[in-house]
Amino acid sequence: MFLFPLFGTLDVIDFPGLYPKLWLLRLLEVIICAFVYFSLKTKFVREHTADVGMALMIVSCLDIVAMCWLTGGPTSVYYAGINLTILVVIFVIILDMKRVLIACAIIEFFFILPVFLSFYDAAQRAAVVSNNYFLLITMFLAVIWTLLKNRTRLNALKGRLDLARSNEDLKKLDTLKSQFLTNISHEVRTPLAAIIGPIQSLYLGDSGPVLPGQLSLLESTYRNSLKLMDLINQRLDFSRIEAGRGG
Repeated sequence: MFLFPLFGTLDVIDFPGLYPKLWLLRLLEVIICAFVYFSLKTKFVREHTADVGMALMIVSCLDIVAMCWLTGGPTSVYYAGINLTILVVIFVIILDMKRVLIACAIIEFFFILPVFLSFYDAAQRAAVVSNNYFLLITMFLAVIWTLLKNRTRLNALKGRLDLARSNEDLKKLDTLKSQFLTNISHEVRTPLAAIIGPIQSLYLGDSGPVLPGQLSLLESTYRNSLKLMDLINQRLDFSRIEAGRGG
């Protein structure tokens, strides 16, 4: 929408007599680009993004081809605009190899068509060959760039998928670890409670007097058993919190 009017200054300098027709073509391109821009959020464009991108590439380049027809055909200086448009579209819009090749074939056909409809002298033939040579080189670069860009995007997508799978595997392992620790904690808590009870009775003298040497040993065993029970309870509380967050 902005580049086509921007380069309209060349019309006034190079072809002042054709200025109205050339600007009419530029206005047509602006209208087409604006229509595509304001249609980006529609369901059709979202479902056919690549086709719309290819159509925009073809229409934009054919608009410049029409300018070339008005200003000398394949010998026109406006052929450079086709090169620029192809590169801009290829860099901005994601297209596959097939659509790029189709678009380039259509653009090349209409660009070179005047050669078969008109007579060119030797000097003009040289300009035709030169312009067409650079246009074909641009198309070749567009194809190579599309191939490399799509391959890079594919590798990046594969990397993201692998990372997502790894994250899922880590989440599963973390869940299994938490379940395992919870089960172990429950399994240890029951016999530990059965151990603490008798130790407590012995320590408090419920089963009879305890010798001084035995008392310190029972005190240490009882105290450490309570600490271990507290750690198990904390682990179970943490597992409940994790389960609540997961839900």
